[in-house]
Amino acid sequence: MERPWTSSRPRARVLPAPILEARDQARELVLAAESRASELIAEAEHAAGEIRNAAREAGRDEGLLYAQRLLVEIQQARIRMLEGEVLRRSVSELEKKLIAEALDRYRGNKARVARELGLSYPTLLSRIRSYGLASGLESR
Repeated sequence: MERPWTSSRPRARVLPAPILEARDQARELVLAAESRASELIAEAEHAAGEIRNAAREAGRDEGLLYAQRLLVEIQQARIRMLEGEVLRRSVSELEKKLIAEALDRYRGNKARVARELGLSYPTLLSRIRSYGLASGLESR
């Protein structure tokens, strides 16, 4: 009789290729959307400037007011976009700090660090590389 597979270690989770491809495509779309948002804001600022210039030439105060309100809305959109960037950077910096502290605490034992932080081992390795923390581990 054949014995079922048993082990004290759980098997690694391998995601099917279509899921990985969809994840990569979603990341690309997010980056493209962020890039496109900057372009659209610049185009809107240009359009608002043209409205303002046309209103000045025509002597129309309501056109100037409209252009001014449009510029305020554009600035608010730019601020929201920058706040998102700052938040992403802050989260990344915090994550880097937590990983570095855990690596120190567990003397470079990446398996323990991954368990402690609730990350998969491959994700931890990826973050260590992306944050440039690998160089500090080589000396251990």
